[in-house]
Amino acid sequence: MVVCDPMHRQYLLLPPLPGDLAISIVVGLATEGPCFGESFLAPPGDEEEAAATTEEGTSFRVIWMMLLKTKPMAAVFSSSTGQWRAITCLSHIDSLPGFLLSTWKFWFVSRHYAHGCFYWVSGTSEKLLVLDIRTMEFSMVDHPPCPRFSGDDVAIVEAGQGMTVMFVPKPDTGRRFYTVWRKNGGSSTQWQMENEPFLLDSGSLIKGAVGRHLLLYYVGSSSVKQGCYTRDVDTFQFERVCGSCPDSSEAYCNLPPSLLSSPTVSSGKHSVAC
Repeated sequence: MVVCDPMHRQYLLLPPLPGDLAISIVVGLATEGPCFGESFLAPPGDEEEAAATTEEGTSFRVIWMMLLKTKPMAAVFSSSTGQWRAITCLSHIDSLPGFLLSTWKFWFVSRHYAHGCFYWVSGTSEKLLVLDIRTMEFSMVDHPPCPRFSGDDVAIVEAGQGMTVMFVPKPDTGRRFYTVWRKNGGSSTQWQMENEPFLLDSGSLIKGAVGRHLLLYYVGSSSVKQGCYTRDVDTFQFERVCGSCPDSSEAYCNLPPSLLSSPTVSSGKHSVAC
């Protein structure tokens, strides 16, 4: 696996996953069959931030995760230690109740981030899988009490005062009307629905979210140019950020001065987390 800094054209080859974790992966695949897996960058923890103050470069973490039908398996790489360590599932999570992971629905698993937590949404509207990157622990939380179709373009966004906001498209509205749900940043796990739904303009789509901004794609009209836009969920400020948005693209934001300060790899074919 290679971490890429696209702004500075630098690549860092990561060490392989620990042997015991690799063995458990093979056993899990042999036992449970096909699964959903991905690798992604995560904000640095206290350890990485402390190392960044004494060393040149920006600290970072990489999380590798595989979702079997009954449990998640994951490991985190720290730029401060240069090593992987396994993320242990909570003892009471012996299965993933309400988180549908039939083989064909792996295509509808999507990842979101808000206020120190990664959220995975599956093809069901019962539960969300959550990874708190401050404690590196998994948990299951309730999905907002509303219907949703598999593959709907849900968005989870950071809002002011530690609030987490989830946009869920209403069925049979052509993905134009969204119910808006808010959850306090404290110990409460209950979602509260806002009175007013969120209405997308004709010819626009939600592509995701970054921080407190929704990412919207407009195909173009007489009043709005084609392109990718951001919308602040607190101030409703609307801003065009680029003129095109390919289907396979992902947002890269908060550009650091340099992500990588270690020796780089300039050639070869690797799995890239960026």
